[in-house]
Amino acid sequence: MSITLRPIIPAKMTMSAKTVAAVDKALAATLKTGAGYFKTTTSTWKTKVNFVVDGPEGGRGAVGTDSDIYGYVARGTRPHLITPKNASVLAFPGGQSSPKTNPGILGSRRGSNGGGGTVFTSVVHHPGTKARGFEEAVAKRLQKVLETNVTAAILSTLGG
Repeated sequence: MSITLRPIIPAKMTMSAKTVAAVDKALAATLKTGAGYFKTTTSTWKTKVNFVVDGPEGGRGAVGTDSDIYGYVARGTRPHLITPKNASVLAFPGGQSSPKTNPGILGSRRGSNGGGGTVFTSVVHHPGTKARGFEEAVAKRLQKVLETNVTAAILSTLGG
């Protein structure tokens, strides 16, 4: 899963090599900012998620991860059964828990595992996980960053 960025440059605009280099540098900075936004969504997780910046190349770049767990949280899951794989029962903290992330919010907090003692069972009917929409939230925020960075890059090369 990843988001892809590409600045939109007017077709009739010819750019010097200096301007192309400045735009690529602006895109690289924007991609790095995007990776930072993604990292904030997992800052309190026990599972470490690696985000990779790809590009910029040819005026395009992407930020993404191949983490399955991140995909489950970011895109959500359907209701499903959980059964033990290497044991006869499942064991997990009981009581009301709170998630570390919320839909549409670029951040991560401590969360909690309830506090109702340990539950032992042979199957869990998981209700599914609501998609957090991180990719959409990052893309929306980065659009403005990209526009600002590319505009500044182009203007910086016009004066001389």
